[in-house]
Amino acid sequence: MPCHTTIKSDPAAEEAETELKASALIDAIVRGDNPAEDVAAVSSLAGKPSNDVVMVKNRPQVLLVDHEDSFVHTLANYLRQTGADVVTTRSGTAFEKFLAESVDSGKFKPDLAVLSPGPGSPSDFKLSTTIDAMIARKVPIFGVCLGLQGLVEHFGGELAILDYPMHGKPSPIQRTYHDSEASSASTSSSLPDDVLRGLPAEFTVARYHSLHGKMAQMPKELIVTAKSADGIVMAIQHATMPIAAVQFHPESILTLPKNGMKILYNALENLKSSSYPSNAKKD
Repeated sequence: MPCHTTIKSDPAAEEAETELKASALIDAIVRGDNPAEDVAAVSSLAGKPSNDVVMVKNRPQVLLVDHEDSFVHTLANYLRQTGADVVTTRSGTAFEKFLAESVDSGKFKPDLAVLSPGPGSPSDFKLSTTIDAMIARKVPIFGVCLGLQGLVEHFGGELAILDYPMHGKPSPIQRTYHDSEASSASTSSSLPDDVLRGLPAEFTVARYHSLHGKMAQMPKELIVTAKSADGIVMAIQHATMPIAAVQFHPESILTLPKNGMKILYNALENLKSSSYPSNAKKD
């Protein structure tokens, strides 16, 4: 079953989504995914007024692993707006070649690997192999949609199929770990480096998926940081490694841009500043 597909939804939201993805694609073509290129001028259709953009420090280097998804260039565009340099590579053979020629050679030193959304299942893209490669190189990981599913399977969890696919659907989710800024939270638990830090206790996100991580079989290492109203896992954070993921799309127009950008900022700023345990490996 696909992580996402295109179906009929609200016409206005769908039109805005199409414009956003088109602008990001044009931006990617013009830039050529060149990490050295200036990112000061970004498309206004990306939905962020300049005074809302929170810039990360020291221009982090991001490796975006593309799983053949239509949102990839939009995601890259959002990441660039935080001030990050982004290099995109397809999964599989292209990824392995990039590791050998650019990462292992020292030409490119990623501060964060982002696992993109994509159709199908994690095994279709050998996500576990990609995750192993990043952990072995001590590169923090942030997964989106398919990326979350791949991380759940990688650490020994199981996936299931939703009774009703959520394709292009806005959905309210609730955080299960909260900070002082989420004053309406029912609990006050805190999780270091939470990528949802600073967001409301409940907010609306864009969901494009049929697969999901089963709560009952969630690996003990993966802390669930957000769920949907019906108990579907919406965000996870590894207990000891700089690894996190969301099931929804932070780069979608249906997730408020200010919230989507905040999540990506947190992933860049929090995860890249954390470190792996000396004995980090797949269990």
